[in-house]
Amino acid sequence: MAAETIRVVVVNMGAAGVGVPAGGATSQVLAKSSGTSYDTAWVTLTTAGTTVGAALLNLANPSAVTFIRINADNSVTALTAAQFATALGLGTGDSPTFAGATLSGGTLTGGASGLTFAAGGTNQNITLTPSGTGAVKIAAGLVTNVGLILGNTTDGWYSPAAGQFTWASANNAFFNFISSQFRLASGASLRWSDNTSVISGSIDTGLARASAGVVEINNGTAAAWRDLKLRNLTPTGGNGLAVFTVATLPATAATGLFEGSRAFVTDSNAVSYTAGIGSAVAAGGSTIVPVIYLGGNWRIG
Repeated sequence: MAAETIRVVVVNMGAAGVGVPAGGATSQVLAKSSGTSYDTAWVTLTTAGTTVGAALLNLANPSAVTFIRINADNSVTALTAAQFATALGLGTGDSPTFAGATLSGGTLTGGASGLTFAAGGTNQNITLTPSGTGAVKIAAGLVTNVGLILGNTTDGWYSPAAGQFTWASANNAFFNFISSQFRLASGASLRWSDNTSVISGSIDTGLARASAGVVEINNGTAAAWRDLKLRNLTPTGGNGLAVFTVATLPATAATGLFEGSRAFVTDSNAVSYTAGIGSAVAAGGSTIVPVIYLGGNWRIG
């Protein structure tokens, strides 16, 4: 029987170690407990960070577009777009309100219902300051698309075309600036108050369009005529005196009657102008004569 040879191999395993600590639970990981060698322990990963970090790791799948909000108590909430807008104080819908906000070097855009920007605090101004050669612009549009609303939805300024700036009230354009002109609508007028403030007092003087080519001075009411003071009157179409029948001569101060008023009548019954001078004018004829109001009567003269 042949002899058998047995070989023994010695392997150097290195210094003895502590190894993996016993215990642990599902999902736990091995972590260092200190700087000391082999000082390890099983830990739950979610408790290794901050409260917010743990909340983020455990946040449920939203299955929709959401926005993360970190709350004051260090909890974490997934918000819908509407909830996120409310949390930021943006209001609802497509007309948000920004309270006490600062906008610099950006664009503020609203939706179909527009955009509201409110100053924060008390008695605060909203100042629009363009840079360089820039300007604060009101876009051109229709009268129903007022560019600068004042107080309500129908009164404000707008630009109907290049070079025009128009005031509209109740969606009607009453006056505008165009090139070197100031234009008024046919029913508009210039009026003066009897007070140093136009907000107070009563209107007592007006300048208005009476008809095509005719301007009247009144007390703010059409046909309630008032006086005109000037240095000289230089008529270019005749003597400038009004022509009436005897029945239509002014009879009250409101219609232009005052001592010394002058006019012409076309139906005097006087035989001639010279024959009737000084007498009270009467109708019934076809003689054209000048008349003057003196002592309570219209007299030929």
